Amino acid sequence: MIISRPRIVLSKCLEHEACRYNGEMIRSAFVRTLMKHADFIPVCPEEAIGLGIPRDPIRIESAGGAQRLYQMSSATDLTDRMKRFSRNYLRGLKKIDGFIFKSRSPSCGVIDAKLFESGAEGKVIGKTAGLFAAAAVTRFPCIPVEDEERLTNRYLRDNFLRKLFLLAEWRKIHEKGGMRDIIIFQTKHKLTLMVFSKTQLQKMETLVASQAGLRLTEIKNRYRELLCRALTGMPRYKSTLTVLLQVADGFSGLLTTKEKTAFPDAMERYRRREIPLSVPVNMIHSRLKRFGEGYLHGQSIFNPYPHELMYPNGSEKRYRLE
Repeated sequence: MIISRPRIVLSKCLEHEACRYNGEMIRSAFVRTLMKHADFIPVCPEEAIGLGIPRDPIRIESAGGAQRLYQMSSATDLTDRMKRFSRNYLRGLKKIDGFIFKSRSPSCGVIDAKLFESGAEGKVIGKTAGLFAAAAVTRFPCIPVEDEERLTNRYLRDNFLRKLFLLAEWRKIHEKGGMRDIIIFQTKHKLTLMVFSKTQLQKMETLVASQAGLRLTEIKNRYRELLCRALTGMPRYKSTLTVLLQVADGFSGLLTTKEKTAFPDAMERYRRREIPLSVPVNMIHSRLKRFGEGYLHGQSIFNPYPHELMYPNGSEKRYRLE
């Protein structure tokens, strides 16, 4: 199966350049592995707004119900400068499929940048998104966004990669494909879309089947809207269980007793968020190879992204999944 090559906006300090506030570069085994299969667009928002390398730290403060970006050592409010850069930079981005940001960064942190009380003695009062990352999520709500630390979690990594490579393939179809390409795409990703949202999949199928007298450009735009809605959040456990059990039942008479119990056990571990979707899916895929099923072999749920990315080196931390 041919897998499209995604284009990813990346915090430049991750495996690209020593541009952190302390003059360091951050190592990431996952990013290094992904370099073989994706194209990166590196950016350092803090460097881009004129801060040096190394530089005195900056932080986000809560002031009057709003969040401001400050450099305490120079008593400089950087909020407007960062918002202006973010707006202009993101407006110019084209053909992207994902974001990978530096965790805890006041510019790039996705959810875990420290939020301080206003003032020199301000205490940490919570966590928030960095200003650049928040602007990226707002402008590109359909595009998957993660940070390098959360991507050490197999469950979050698998979810990110499934969306990333699927959207990269759709981007090419949206740019140059015809109705036949849309039909092939939908057929190939049917089971994947079903585990994310059966409701949105049905709407996509209706759109493609009827075409509603629309021009191709309008069909593509509507299809992308439905695709974005389908990929919101994580794969739904009940939908995943239903889909995979339907496939597994086709082989039940050919399996040993031990093999029959192994799959339900894996699904229970997936339900508890102990393993990613790829584990029970790969169990089904191995049975397809043994017993054969032409239609199912072409389904992306069994081969959503390069196999090398399923098990990169790194720790397996647990994270809040909301």
